[in-house]
Amino acid sequence: MSKIKYLESILLVIFLFSLPFSETLKTISFLLLVFVFLIKRIIFDKKKLVITPLTIGLIIYLSTGCIITFFALDIHESLKGLLDIVKFTLVYIILINEFQNRKILIEYCLIISTTLAVIWGLIFWKIIWHKPHLEILSLGHFNHTSIFLGLVIVFTFCKILWDNLTKRNLFFLYICFVLLTIGLIFTTSRASILGLVSSLLFLLVYNRNKKVVFLFFIFLVISCFSFLLSKDFQRKALNCGSVISRIHIWEAGLKAFRDHPILGVGLRCFGKIDDKYYGKYVRVRVDHAHNLFINHLTQMGILGFMALLILIFCAFLTFQKSCHNYRKIAAYASLTFILINGIFNTTLRWEHAIAFMIIAALVDFPYEKNSFY
Repeated sequence: MSKIKYLESILLVIFLFSLPFSETLKTISFLLLVFVFLIKRIIFDKKKLVITPLTIGLIIYLSTGCIITFFALDIHESLKGLLDIVKFTLVYIILINEFQNRKILIEYCLIISTTLAVIWGLIFWKIIWHKPHLEILSLGHFNHTSIFLGLVIVFTFCKILWDNLTKRNLFFLYICFVLLTIGLIFTTSRASILGLVSSLLFLLVYNRNKKVVFLFFIFLVISCFSFLLSKDFQRKALNCGSVISRIHIWEAGLKAFRDHPILGVGLRCFGKIDDKYYGKYVRVRVDHAHNLFINHLTQMGILGFMALLILIFCAFLTFQKSCHNYRKIAAYASLTFILINGIFNTTLRWEHAIAFMIIAALVDFPYEKNSFY
């Protein structure tokens, strides 16, 4: 059994480090981790699974996705979207069942791997290739990169503030926080910056101590310097064109929802909706609504939107039941970030959904193992 646990730890470390770096390695390590988990549960450890309210919310959300996929406009595309839900659901289930006593390992792997990815992105994407927006290739488009970075920043912020750290670890996390913040700013994603500011304000209201104010001040200083020094950031920050485009995209999504109100058009099928829904102002088709809520209404209908609300409620209920420490606060702040950012970006999918589920799985509970809580 100890060898299996060791193997699980190795696979998890590889998965977490490859999450922002390598699509192939990430997929292989994830599949092996799931395989080892199933073998261990079927053959060696037949204890009942730990089930949280969020587990139930994820199962309801996944079941809804299965129903919607069956009636989707493009079943092949919808299956890809369903696979995305399966991934982050399995990540959460595996972590809460197998890694409850290895949370420090998960935390530092997530923070270090993301910081290294930002360093890589700043050196190659910005300095050598002179790209206008920072993208980390395995995280995708700069908006998706920014969402992932924002979630890791929120968690790092909370760990700095409320964990009992040595001076060496505290200094290291301060460096990571600064680098991650610089990376987020250079993605030039205004929605993620808004989401992060909202999360930091939530933490400021939650606990008004000097560290919160100091870290918030660091974030504002970095943002101001980035605005003054980066012409790309200035152009993006002062450009209202993308906001207007989003409004027209939302309008198209709501028109499609009106014609497919119950089950929507299917997962990942926003780009398949009819041309008649688009106005003359939308020049390029998009594959999502750039809004978490409208995207669910369009792609999953009322049924999927209700499943999303249940999922959010179950996440909130899970965090509420958890022990009061920095992990609980980080989970609340991450949920705030997902919802506020979700006004202008489609959050809760791909790697940033996995990042959120990792943070959600880290919360601590005063429970006996194998029980429902």
